[in-house]
Order: sequence, then structure tokens, then C-alpha cells
Amino acid sequence: MNKYLRICRLRLISVIFILFLICAFILASCHNARQLPLIPQPELNRMFGLANTQIAKHNFRKAIDIVDSVCKAKKFRSDQLDMLRYSHDAFYYQLMGKRDSTILFADSAVLIADRHPMTDSIWLRYSYSQHFNKGNLLYNLGEVQPAIDEFFKAKNIIEKAGEECHAHQIYHLIGLAMYQQQRYAAARSYFVHTLQIFDNCRHPGSRIDNDYDRQEMLNNIALCDEKLGHYDSARLYCAKALAQISHSENLTAYSSNARYNEEAAERNRGVVYGTIAQILYHTGRTDSAEVFFKRSLQFTNKPVGDIGDAQSTQVHLADLYFQQKRYPLMKNILDRLDKSLKKQYNEDARLNWERLMYQYAAAKHLVLPELAYYKLYISMRDSIALVKKEQRETDLNEELNTRSQRLEISLLKKDNQLGKIYLWIVLSLSLLAVVIIVLVLYNYRRSRRNVKILTGLNDQIGKQKTALEQANKEKDRILNVVAHDLRSPVGATEYLADSMLMNDEVDARAARSLGLIKQAAKNALELINELLGLRPDGAQATKERTDLNQLIAGAIEILRYRASEKQQQILFSPTEPFLPVAGAPERLMRLISNLIVNAIKFSHPEARIELTAGIVNDRAEFTVTDQGIGIPEHLHADIFDTFTTAKQQGTSGEKSFGLGLSICKQIAAEHGGYITFKSRSGVGTVFTVSLPLCDNI
Repeated sequence: MNKYLRICRLRLISVIFILFLICAFILASCHNARQLPLIPQPELNRMFGLANTQIAKHNFRKAIDIVDSVCKAKKFRSDQLDMLRYSHDAFYYQLMGKRDSTILFADSAVLIADRHPMTDSIWLRYSYSQHFNKGNLLYNLGEVQPAIDEFFKAKNIIEKAGEECHAHQIYHLIGLAMYQQQRYAAARSYFVHTLQIFDNCRHPGSRIDNDYDRQEMLNNIALCDEKLGHYDSARLYCAKALAQISHSENLTAYSSNARYNEEAAERNRGVVYGTIAQILYHTGRTDSAEVFFKRSLQFTNKPVGDIGDAQSTQVHLADLYFQQKRYPLMKNILDRLDKSLKKQYNEDARLNWERLMYQYAAAKHLVLPELAYYKLYISMRDSIALVKKEQRETDLNEELNTRSQRLEISLLKKDNQLGKIYLWIVLSLSLLAVVIIVLVLYNYRRSRRNVKILTGLNDQIGKQKTALEQANKEKDRILNVVAHDLRSPVGATEYLADSMLMNDEVDARAARSLGLIKQAAKNALELINELLGLRPDGAQATKERTDLNQLIAGAIEILRYRASEKQQQILFSPTEPFLPVAGAPERLMRLISNLIVNAIKFSHPEARIELTAGIVNDRAEFTVTDQGIGIPEHLHADIFDTFTTAKQQGTSGEKSFGLGLSICKQIAAEHGGYITFKSRSGVGTVFTVSLPLCDNI
């Protein structure tokens, strides 16, 4: 029965987990369904290039069909492809004059671009370009205020991205829209800011470096100043614009073709001359104004000129002749303007033409023509005024509604996002809670069974640990006893072998055998001495006040004979006459002797072994320095281990048992000190032992 319940629980947990994974997979698929790789720009140029060639032929419907067929030919649909398709369709429909379709497709492109995170630099630029394109389309459709709103959105996006140098077109178009709404001060500020961008972001060979843009901005600022009555400033900017035109012409900045370059420069000069003429006219210098109006028309009123600007200049010149009562010249200008308007319609110029014609007829006492032109003028003026009034009112209401809707949409988006986050958190926590509860219930019963087993195992391990500790202590005791008992006979063996070698009657063969016996006994005695140096953990030696200098000097005297076998010198240089430490003298002597023996063992014959002792940082410190073979770097970490494998042979073939340095470290630790070393292979080693000073004990 219990086995069946466990199987049911496991199946329930598996089903819950699988359902959770399925839900997560479905949501991730929905979220990433449109996250396909972006199409590279060269491929996009090829896709839409054929459609763009139809624009020059005015085949707008064919261009739309080409774009639709190219996008449908793709095996997959992505946000990038849909966005670019809608953007191109909006542009084509705007050229066809279909307002509703233009706005519909432009809104679709903006919606796709804006639903991607602005942290992605590519989609951030797409969002900027789509808002800019929509604003440009609305501006061309005559919907100025909605266009300004889109320009502001694009401006905010590009500024947040820290790429203001690419926002010059936005500032320029916003300025033009403000100028059209007769908001000259605001328009001027945007033209000035655009000019500052040109000055701060000049990149040779780029669009921003084109001097034509600078000349246009300078002239636009002058026009705004003229409308605001700032005539001195307007004259200054006109002078700057003319200087810029001359500079650009000299650099062939307008065109590499000399003729086209000259024509562009003359056309631009004509526009600036018209602005200068208006300034002169408003300041009462009518004679000079007439001269500049005529000079402007020489450059703008021709096929390669600026016909729109020429029509405006003709209106101003005719107005000037009317004020001067030079009616024949006025009529001549108006006849030429009428012919121009029939070729290229300009609403403002036509309205002013009707006004000037009725004024001319009134001056010449032509009653019937005066009445006819007056009626046409009043009708046209009222119609335009009504449209502009409705446009302003509509724009104001739309702006207020848009701001309100934007705020509401922003709040709703945030609430929606928070709601989704909270929902997923609740669902995740609920699923986790169910899984945790099931697992807790399942493991609770298992843990109760395992506790008893673990308790028994812990008791068994405790007993085994106690037995092992006892056995280890017994082993240490036996080892010390055996080593101590072996010391005397082994030492006697070495002594007897040495005595027999001193006998002159011993032949060579026996001497060789005795030498081997002596060396073996010597090695065994060293091993016994090192074994006797080991102490069980926790064992404490009786400490007393002792002079470290005296212990070092005694160890040197005892081991000097061993150094003499290799013709080595042991030098001792204490810096203090008395170094009191608290310790067990025999243990400290063992520490010092082990370090000196190692120095003798691993130093070359005739080498010097130097010992120093003194007070460093209020502690007793002594060093043992040799000029031997050194310790290889890969053995540094292991030399203080008991029975270490980091062993080397001495310079005369002496064996190493791997116990001496571990005993030194143990003895230093027993006395509250420590041992360190510095060594370079082939150069030598310096061992340093630091012990606490003792004034009284």
C-alpha cells in the first residue's frame, strides 16, 4: 500500500512539473514568435529597390504591388519586414494623395517599431525613423500639428539614445512647421539649434557636412528675425548666408559639375536677396529694396531657379510698385506672376495676386474689374482663413486629446505590465507551493526513518573514532619506546664501525664494508632522532625561561663536526646579547639542530652557513641561511607535511626522511611561534623562526 502511494505522489509531481514546463514553453514561443533574425541592409535595398524605381515613373500602384509581392515571397514574416512594408506603402499612398491609407500604414509601421524594447539599438533607430517618416508624411499632407507631435517623439527617442547629431532633420522640419503656423520665435529657436548641430557634429563627407544646409538655416533664421521685426539680426544672418554660399561655390560643394554648382549658388543667392529686399522694404529703404527684389528674380525666376520663391518676390515687388504708384510696372509684374501661377500653383501667391489686381483696378478707376477681383479676393481669403481657423482649433483639440490619451495609455501599459508580472508571480509561487508541499510530505516520512538510521550510524562512528584515537596514542607510545630502545644499539654500532675504521690493520675490503655499516647506522640513528622529535597532538612540554642565543650556540658546537666533514663553515651573528624565550630547551634544541642539519645536508662542500638572532617586532627571531641547492617551487607547499614526499638528496648523497621540517613547525607552534622560508632553486634557502619574548616566567 505504501509503495502504491509513493508511486502516485511521484506521478502527481511529474504531471505538475510537465504542465509548468508546457505553459512556460507556450508563453516563450508566443513572445519570441516574431523575434526572427534581422534582414541585412544590402538585401533590403535589393528587395525595395525595384519598387523605388517606379516612383520616378509615377507608377505608384505598381510600386505598392511590387513591395507586396516581394514580402509575400519570403518564407517567413517578421516584424522588421512588416514594418518596412507598411512604411513604404504609406509613402506611396501619400504620393497618390490618399490620406487615410497613408496614415493607416504609417501608424502600423510605428506600432510595430514601438513594441520592441528601446534597449535594442537597432529597433531604437527603427522607432526613431518611423516616427520621423510619419511626421514628414503628415507635414506633406498639411497636418502641421500632428506632424510636430511625431517630430517631438522622434526627437525624444534620438536624444535619449545620445545621438543628437542625427536629429538635425527633425529640428529643421519642426522649425518649418512652426514657421508655417506663424510661430516665428519658436521656429527661430529650432533653426538655431539645427545650426548648432551642424557646427558641433561636422563629419567630413557626411550629410551633416553639406554646406547647403548651413546656408538654408542662416536664411531661415533671417526670415524669422524679419517677421519678428529684428532687422539688424536679420541683416547679419543674411550676410552670413551669402558668405556661406560663396564658400560653398568655391569648394564646389553643391555639385562637382561646374555649371550645376554655379546655378545652385545663384539660386541660393536669389533666395537670400529676396530676404534682404524684404528687410529693406520694412525699414523704409524702398529704392534699395527694389534693387534686391530685381536681383533676386534674376536668379530665381528661371527654369533652374526657385519658382516658389520667385512668385513670393514678385508679390512683394508688385506691392512696392503699388505703394510708389508706379502702376505700369506693377501691372507688368502681375501679368508675369499670373503666367507663372498657371504653370505652378501657389495658394498664398494667388491670393495676393487677387488682392493686388483689385488694388490696381481701384487705382486706375476700373470699377467692374475692381469689383470682380475684390469678390474673388474676399472669397478666397475667407475660405483660406476658415480652413486655417478650423485647422488651428482642430490641432489644439487634437493636441490636448493626444496628450491626455498618451498619459492614459502610458498608465494603462504600466498597469498591464505590472498585472502580468504579478499574475505570473502568483502562478509561479502557487505551482512552487504545491510542489514544495508534496515534496515536504513525501520527504517527511522518509526523514523519520532515516533519522533512526543516522543516529545509529553516528553512535557507531563515535565509538570507532574513540577506538582509533586510543590506538593512535598506543601506536605513538610504542613508536617512541621502540625508537628509544633502538637508539643505543644503533649508536653503538656506528661507534664500533668508526673505531674499527681507525685501525690501520683493516684491509680495503673490510674498510669498505665497515664504511657501509657506519653509514647505514648513521642513517638509522638520524631516523630514530627524528621519530623521537614527533609528539602526540595535545602533548605539552614543561617550559622555562631560557636564552635562545645559548641554545643556538650549543647546537652549532654539537653539529660543527658534521659541517667539518664537508669543509663547511657555520657562522653565528646575534644582534642581542640575551634573547629570553619561554620554552622547553630540549625541544627548541631539536628545532635549531634540524634546521642546521638540513643546511649542512643541502649545502655544497666548503659552503658557508650563516645564523642570525635578534628582536624583530617585539619577538625573538633567528634565521638559518645556506647557499645550497634550494627548494624547487613546486615543492614549497608540501615541505612541512609529516612524512612528506617533497624530499631531495643532499649534496653528498645524504638521504631525507621527510620528518625534520614537520617537527620544526610542530615545535614552533608549541611555543607560540611560527616558521617561514624563502628559497630559490640553485641559490639557497633562508629559514626564519619567530618566537614570543619572555621577560619573566
